[in-house]
Amino acid sequence: MLLLARTVGIRDVVIGGGTLSAAQSGVSRDMRRWVAVGLASDILDAVMGGASARLIGKRGALIATGVTLPVIAAGLSALAELESPQPDRRPAVSTVELR
Repeated sequence: MLLLARTVGIRDVVIGGGTLSAAQSGVSRDMRRWVAVGLASDILDAVMGGASARLIGKRGALIATGVTLPVIAAGLSALAELESPQPDRRPAVSTVELR
């Protein structure tokens, strides 16, 4: 069990680090990619949690699946926000061209 917790933790650190690095770079395509990778990982965790009912019982499977749902909702929200058109970022002070 400890090994499983460590490997999942390492995976989450790597995905989180990639997401933070992409956010700092300002490249939206990279950010979308890392958020999508994290979301895919969380969805697969939910699927495997549900599929583990035989091993850990129905209650354990519900808990394993349930803890992933808020994270999946946050990932979907972040991905939707990244996909929506961003407002045009104009300078706060307009420049006047002198002739």
